[in-house]
Amino acid sequence: MDTSFRTPYRPHSSAPIDLHKPVLMIGSCFTDNVGGQLRRRMVNVSHNPAGTLFNPQSICNVLNAALDGIMPEYEDHGGLWNSWLLPGEFSSPDRDQAVRLGSGALARLAEYARTAGTLIVTFGTAIVYALARPPFDVVSNCHKQPSATFFRDLLTVETITAAWDALITRLRSVNPSLRIIFTVSPVLHLKEGFHANAVSKSVLLLAVDRIASLHADCEYFPAYEIFSYDLRDYRFYADDMQHPSPAAVAYIYALFEQTYIAPDDRKTLDRALNLRQRTEHRPLHPGTEAARRFADETAALLRDFLSRHPHLLP
Repeated sequence: MDTSFRTPYRPHSSAPIDLHKPVLMIGSCFTDNVGGQLRRRMVNVSHNPAGTLFNPQSICNVLNAALDGIMPEYEDHGGLWNSWLLPGEFSSPDRDQAVRLGSGALARLAEYARTAGTLIVTFGTAIVYALARPPFDVVSNCHKQPSATFFRDLLTVETITAAWDALITRLRSVNPSLRIIFTVSPVLHLKEGFHANAVSKSVLLLAVDRIASLHADCEYFPAYEIFSYDLRDYRFYADDMQHPSPAAVAYIYALFEQTYIAPDDRKTLDRALNLRQRTEHRPLHPGTEAARRFADETAALLRDFLSRHPHLLP
């Protein structure tokens, strides 16, 4: 009898990611989990330069705005200037400061969209909130405004597919070799209800499957399935019982790395992580000769490593 009580899932990829080119990651907070792991390994990755975005329409809107080079519109909400396009970290009591923050975020996003070798997109929910007045746009963040300001809606597979079909065509017009990897976040959105969360994830899975079938070099990494069917245990949930625990994030990242990072590159990233940990070491007695020698050796090792791997960033 099988006593492992596991249903291990080993994803496959057509080719490894080219780490000599930048990587752009955008989407839900799960993007930050995996993007943070890559960044610790000194990969040239930008994860959520325009903030955390949960639904496919908001992600699409932000990417289109970045490519358009527009300045985000802001509204005064009780002394705080907010943009419906962007989350709260790009808000400010000072309108000019808010516009600078938002415009800078879109400019960084546009630069990576034009130069990245790989775009990794994570959809979190198909449930959206849109303005209850013209232009009835889907908002990226409600900014704690009254509920009457919005209406709740569920994106359809057809709506998501059409928007992303057009966006991918546009992205490839400015970055023809761009490879796109979709994921669906395993994070539960239980404030919408158990059934609504299940319906939402189903819509996302169907939409991603359809989008990937329409475009070459467009594929799916099954983070949602790994968490739901392989790691089926409360041990792998954070304290809120909705987000993956650090152990689950590490496990999914390890599978992502095995799937998309070539073996030689994995060895390089392991060395990068070791160096990162060395730079973060805080000696017990920082003023001693041993501590200074350790710091000097670390700086020399880092310079040598980066000189041999100039595509990586400290």
